[in-house]
Amino acid sequence: MRHLFILIIAVVLAGCLGGGKPKPSPAIYDFGLSSASDKSSLPESRLPVDEISANPSLDSNRMRYRLAYQNSAQVFTYAESRWVAPPAELLSHKLRAMSGGAAPTQQNCILQLKLEAFDHVFESKAVSYGVVQISAALLVSKTHQAISRKQIEQSVAASSQDAQGGVAALNAASTQALTEAVEWGNATADASTLCK
Repeated sequence: MRHLFILIIAVVLAGCLGGGKPKPSPAIYDFGLSSASDKSSLPESRLPVDEISANPSLDSNRMRYRLAYQNSAQVFTYAESRWVAPPAELLSHKLRAMSGGAAPTQQNCILQLKLEAFDHVFESKAVSYGVVQISAALLVSKTHQAISRKQIEQSVAASSQDAQGGVAALNAASTQALTEAVEWGNATADASTLCK
């Protein structure tokens, strides 16, 4: 009887340690390799740009989505898909790649960007968008006094209703949002005597 008990314990332990199916690794996404066209697609920022910060809820590599047709306030994450880095890091890398690393010509002001939303939003089961929201601020470099602020939102339709479609849509929407932010920063700095 004692041997039977030991045998049962051994079988249970073996099952716990190695008997189950291994979980598949999650799919890892970034925005792809930079090309020559990427480097010329963003207008040249004449301002220094801080590293992009993010809302604390986005400080993770989990891929978020929302089912707006059910409850737009509820956030879900894809179980088997991840970003290679948190979204703010991906956007900072994209901004550097798109601008080609040109040196800023206006040093008296700085452009500060904060990522507020970075979600794959489903309007219905058949229609979804990549939605990017950025808070932009033009600041005096020495004092960090705010000259002007702007909320930027861009959305791009996803080609498929899954993580892969969401990644492509968020990639395109982030390019549009960064372009708008840089253009706004340049124009606002040009119009401000504090940046001269």
